[in-house]
Amino acid sequence: MPAQIRILPEDLANRIAAGEVIERPASVLKELAENALDAEARTIAVVVQGAGRRLMRVSDDGHGMSRDDALLAFERHATSKIRAAEDLACITTLGFRGEALPSIASVSRLTLTTCPQLGAPGTWLELEGGIIRQVREWAGPVGTSVEVRQLFFNTPARLKFLKSRQTELGHMLTAISQLALAHPGIRFRFTHERQTVLDLPPVQTIHERLAALWGAEVGRQLLPIESHEGSLLVSGFVSPPTWSRASRDALYLFVNGRAVRDRIMLHAVHEAYRHVLPEKRYPMAFVFLTLPPQDVDVNVHPHKTEVRFAQPELVHAVVREAIQRGLSLSSQQAMTLPVNLHAAASPVPSSGMPVRQSWPSTIDHDIPADAPVQKSDPTLISPTAPAMPLIAGREMERSPLAPTPLVPAPSLRPLGQIHHSFIVADGPDGLYVFDQHALQERILYEILKAGFHAEAVPRQQLLFPATLELTPAAMAWFDEFRALLERIGFEAEPFGGTTVVLRSVPSVLADYAYLEIYRDTLSALAGTGRTSPYDEIVEEMLASMACHNAIKINRPLDLSEMRRLLDEFAAVGAPATCPHGRPLALMIPVAELRRRFHRS
Repeated sequence: MPAQIRILPEDLANRIAAGEVIERPASVLKELAENALDAEARTIAVVVQGAGRRLMRVSDDGHGMSRDDALLAFERHATSKIRAAEDLACITTLGFRGEALPSIASVSRLTLTTCPQLGAPGTWLELEGGIIRQVREWAGPVGTSVEVRQLFFNTPARLKFLKSRQTELGHMLTAISQLALAHPGIRFRFTHERQTVLDLPPVQTIHERLAALWGAEVGRQLLPIESHEGSLLVSGFVSPPTWSRASRDALYLFVNGRAVRDRIMLHAVHEAYRHVLPEKRYPMAFVFLTLPPQDVDVNVHPHKTEVRFAQPELVHAVVREAIQRGLSLSSQQAMTLPVNLHAAASPVPSSGMPVRQSWPSTIDHDIPADAPVQKSDPTLISPTAPAMPLIAGREMERSPLAPTPLVPAPSLRPLGQIHHSFIVADGPDGLYVFDQHALQERILYEILKAGFHAEAVPRQQLLFPATLELTPAAMAWFDEFRALLERIGFEAEPFGGTTVVLRSVPSVLADYAYLEIYRDTLSALAGTGRTSPYDEIVEEMLASMACHNAIKINRPLDLSEMRRLLDEFAAVGAPATCPHGRPLALMIPVAELRRRFHRS
């Protein structure tokens, strides 16, 4: 019987291995920039074309390589970072696996130039599909430059799964922003299509780097945190409870200068905010954990973003304590955010230029969808909770209304509220209980959807146009979804650098914090992605706007407001569910009430 198992050719094995390390252009950028940081570079310059598909060049002024080292660097598992197995227990560099360069070279056309010291001859290497084509001496500055062209040219299956140009550019800017945040003393410059997108000079503190990336206003409002236990130190900045976001896109975790996705730290952040943030709202948090390298294992995954701690309980406790202490101090000092959320209420500058308001915007931070989140106050009644039985030992028959327009809203008579969260109404068939937030959320969603499809969304021109400072990654998302947002009434345009000016908003939002709604809507679109079906993108956008704008639980309503909500719900003729599929009404039939009170 002929042999069925065989050893794969080296080039095929390299392409398979590259799939674990190089997922998209941002992966290449991250690996090359980390190599530059490990080489003690003081300046890192990135040049990109075609969002990384055509060209990526990462140049640094760190320690260059000799000819022999340059050749050896493209052999798999060749590295200068570790020497023996014992070194894996004490890793102090960002890279150590010796996989990045050979993986990148195996799926691209790559050119490397490097010079170890001033006056010494440098080396010029050219590779194609991982095979060295040319080697020669080269004269140039000290440092290393790696140019990657035609990424995935020999792996078309991987190439076709890349997303849109703006999506990939956003991921690249996210990657470089994370590295810049963890290393504020290094200069980072990012150029795309000959336009400088990001230019961060070296600064003394992380807070200064945060202000440069997220805007000065964010820098002023963030709260410092710090706590330590033995050799474990937690520091960073978090947002006050009055400033939250609709997604986790502003949660950044670092361990010894390495950006990570760690469930323990993430859960500690959510626990710290558990009783101060509403359900489905998330903080901004930039948490930096420093501990001895032997107390953390970074050799978990080729991406090097997952870690394991020797004392996970201690890490959780110290991170949570640091944030809770920062929030407590802010409360004691009565630190508050500006209440001015509307450009129309802002002071008018004498120059007549738009009023400048700074808001953080979206960075596509990749945190697992099943990560733990803060829980809502258990004393509140959940809109999807089972109805409690009225007679012990005998559970009441109950079923949420089906997603069809069966609620006879015009004939209902509002009676009052439960816990300032649920509307109780008398109807011809029984007693109705409405989740007031979900009810108005569905009304707004239907109004926005109808206007969008008719391309007739009423809009309100702003008396004083408002400006928003975006991150470089968020600016890429703005370019991607600008036209889509304009169709629902948000008219915005670039205003220089990473700033956009908002000139009109949907009329239904004119009396609300439309800047925050715009930011959260952009974030929701970034999470959906351009590769999703068009209808799905639109529905996600409209649902996000409706959810953000709807009245919240714990808000008292008078009978006239309840009547208006029921009439508006009847007018839109919508299903008895919110846009996310949760029931918005429960009904107890009159027959059931009679039976429970033992009446025939």
